[in-house]
Amino acid sequence: MEFCAEESCGKCTPCRIGSVRGVEVIDKIIAGHNRSQNLVVLDDLCDLMTDGSLCAMGGLTPMPVRSAMKHFPEDFQKLPTENFSILDATESLATEAGR
Repeated sequence: MEFCAEESCGKCTPCRIGSVRGVEVIDKIIAGHNRSQNLVVLDDLCDLMTDGSLCAMGGLTPMPVRSAMKHFPEDFQKLPTENFSILDATESLATEAGR
């Protein structure tokens, strides 16, 4: 979502605004704020972007988010740790993949 938020041409609202809101909602989920409600909002936002964007970038941006929600739902339910960072999560995934 962050890539789309930066690279959107701004022509259509679902991509221009939706990607920015998507980043905000994902940040709220990571922080643990109203997690179940924000998951519903994120799912609705993914539907809106897929169906309403004019280009492939906006329409396909929700795919990795949806894939993560489908295949790793437990990651969206975990409580954040005090020192959590995306870098830590990436390093953890790389370690698991190397096994």
